[in-house]
Amino acid sequence: MPIQPTISIVEARTDVIPPSVSAVTAAVQLQINRDFAPTWGVSATVRATQQPDPTDWVLSLVDQSDVGLGYHSIYYDDQGNLHIYGQVTASSRNPAWTITTSHEALEMLGDPYTNPPECVPVPGTNYGVWREVCDPVEDCAYDIDGISVSDFVFPSWFGLPSGPQTGYSFKRCASAPFDHSNGYVTTCNTDAKAAAAVGILSVEEKIMPPSIFRGRVPPLAIFLMSSTMREKASRWRGGVAGGGTLSELGYTLIRS
Repeated sequence: MPIQPTISIVEARTDVIPPSVSAVTAAVQLQINRDFAPTWGVSATVRATQQPDPTDWVLSLVDQSDVGLGYHSIYYDDQGNLHIYGQVTASSRNPAWTITTSHEALEMLGDPYTNPPECVPVPGTNYGVWREVCDPVEDCAYDIDGISVSDFVFPSWFGLPSGPQTGYSFKRCASAPFDHSNGYVTTCNTDAKAAAAVGILSVEEKIMPPSIFRGRVPPLAIFLMSSTMREKASRWRGGVAGGGTLSELGYTLIRS
């Protein structure tokens, strides 16, 4: 396997809600080992710690993420070393925080170097989609030892020849390559002569997901967000604030 980092889950919140960080860490580790690594060929050691090593990929559990309810990105320190990190809102503002944690951990592995993200061309179009493995099936989740974790797409979803070719996501929430009827995708321009731009595609009337940014937008790029999308994002935030159930907040929980 090409990379096997350590993902350190660091608790940095004051508004603590269940389940325990140790239980979530164990569920995400099992998901990576059993479900994700055989499909994508990348793995990680996941641990809960308050003292991550300098080379660890750090996923911080906070009261309110800097962006949305979760994201992952990169930065360079003063010595020029690259660091991969993410944040998850793991408080009463996000009752589905275990799914967001799984989502961000898997996407850190699937597309760690987000600036700029990998743009996968969509056949028959002049655009591509970012290689984010959970966004297209954002609405779908499943249980591992009583902990809800995120569904994820297979390489076949991106039209790649590796991995399983009999389906497009682990819990069958995608029915064809580039199908995002149970989630969303971030589009990117594949025409080098055109102005750089990214945007979000989601099914009409769907509630916008908790995490719609993946790092900083590349220089000179513009982020396109329609008034309809802003309304959906507001509906999502309102649902979370109101303490809605996972199904009310837009998740489809797939029972194993």
